[in-house]
Amino acid sequence: MVGPWQTPVADVAVTASALNIGGKLKTGEAMAMGEKPTLALISAAASARMAVAESLMNIGAAHLLDNLPRIRLSAKLDGFSTPTCSELASLLVKDSTSMKASWKDQKTGDSKTVTAPMTVVISAFAPVANVRNTWTPALRRHEDVGETTLMYVDLAQGHKAMGGSALAQSFGQVGDEAPDVRDTDLIVDYFDALQQLHESGVSASPSDVIEALFNEELGAIFQVRKSDEVNFMRCFATCGPPPGLIRKIGRVPAVSKQQLAIRYGQKPILHISRSELQQQWTKTSYQMQRLRDNVDCADVEFENIKDDRDPGLHYTLTYEPKESILPLTASITSAFSKAPRVAILREQGVNGHAEMAFAFKAAGFDPIDVHMTDIISGHYSLANFVGIAACGGFSYGDVLGAGRGWANSILMHEQKARPEV
Repeated sequence: MVGPWQTPVADVAVTASALNIGGKLKTGEAMAMGEKPTLALISAAASARMAVAESLMNIGAAHLLDNLPRIRLSAKLDGFSTPTCSELASLLVKDSTSMKASWKDQKTGDSKTVTAPMTVVISAFAPVANVRNTWTPALRRHEDVGETTLMYVDLAQGHKAMGGSALAQSFGQVGDEAPDVRDTDLIVDYFDALQQLHESGVSASPSDVIEALFNEELGAIFQVRKSDEVNFMRCFATCGPPPGLIRKIGRVPAVSKQQLAIRYGQKPILHISRSELQQQWTKTSYQMQRLRDNVDCADVEFENIKDDRDPGLHYTLTYEPKESILPLTASITSAFSKAPRVAILREQGVNGHAEMAFAFKAAGFDPIDVHMTDIISGHYSLANFVGIAACGGFSYGDVLGAGRGWANSILMHEQKARPEV
């Protein structure tokens, strides 16, 4: 979700490395995904390459540490391998999509089978240098950032393959030619330019070339402040795509008419209001929300789409916020001469341990990160702690009885367990 209207078009998920006390922390982690399942019906190789490229373009919205070499990719498809990946980033493979469901029709008795399409889902992960420099695809208003220009970066080098598009589907077709990655060097250059933009402080809002307009070739549209145009072009001139692939296509006006108009030459094809189009787009979700949630709330939310003056999520503070650092620590009175040690116990697949450690730290304890291998190897002993905290998560692959297995891994090593355990 991005922007004040929480539109579900986010490119990348970014988290900070730890709780940002005092606003000094900048580092973090980023994750993005890419998939092009419809293209696999035409070309499995093109679908895989486009999925990799999409994941990289999405994660490029974050200000990454050390650029492309630190990105790791995970491909959800058994045995998937393509030279494109070795040219771009590290790849791990996981089989999670070759699934099949079978059942018997109750009326006819016929056996039915549905097999999931062989598609590639790419997950990209990378360390972030500055979490505050993350871009979102939400267009910023004139009153917030001043005059801005829309810049189109064409990474397809003029190709406009329509295979696997919504237009082909509406005519009952799949298509003959699929969009593809035709030049991996161009993708690498584009990525380098993105990170230069981050480092130079250029404020940009990148968006994909909209699929609703049928063309799904590689490309991006940037909203750039008028004052940043020179720096934007300079970054791309240094290491990005050739200048001929970058064009101005529009601007964000001071007053928006909230209208969409499409013309073919001089002939008008479509003229529709933003509110009407958005209500059509969200109608299915709205009907599901009415069945699941409070009906009145769903109706009000749907009707608010018509309000062109709706500011979305916003807040007005009536006080000056003051961030307190570990507020509980100073008020704690303890019989211990020093902070009591607590083992934050970890096992394969566990998550939430960092947050748990901070909670104990805020409460006046001394949290210690302890993995099960530390206990079994003798590096730590539970006898040295006043308590343990076992965090939730998918320990032991989330198999049935994982918690009991975890407990037994301690109890079966009597010399490592505390007597009362």
